[in-house]
Amino acid sequence: MAMVRWHWLLIGAALVIALYALTSSSVATGSSTERILSIIPLVPTEPLNFVVRKTAHIMVFSGIALILWRTFSKSKWSYVIGWAGASFVGLADEVHQFFINGRSAAVSDVILNSSAAAFTLFIAFAAVQIIHFVNWLRYE
Repeated sequence: MAMVRWHWLLIGAALVIALYALTSSSVATGSSTERILSIIPLVPTEPLNFVVRKTAHIMVFSGIALILWRTFSKSKWSYVIGWAGASFVGLADEVHQFFINGRSAAVSDVILNSSAAAFTLFIAFAAVQIIHFVNWLRYE
């Protein structure tokens, strides 16, 4: 396991612990987000609430995927590990929410989490390939 970058793994673990803490109560639900958004005048809160909540899903699970990818970047399986790890955490989060009063689990959130991780890692892969190509052109 010499190819693991432990500092990235610790950052990922901290993110997962924070995610668990946030989803353990009914404080971070759609209704509490809607109350916060209701102070913005002339903005319909329901569509904005949906966008804010789903954007949070995208950011968190994209972040988890990138952290896992960087942690295992020396492995040929780093992209798969990043996607599978983020997808697993997303699934575990939804199962966890199912058992919390005031929270609910949604298959659509699991799909969104997994898709966000896959898309982010695709962008990372494309960026790495472009960087390699530019470096190849520069030093040829």
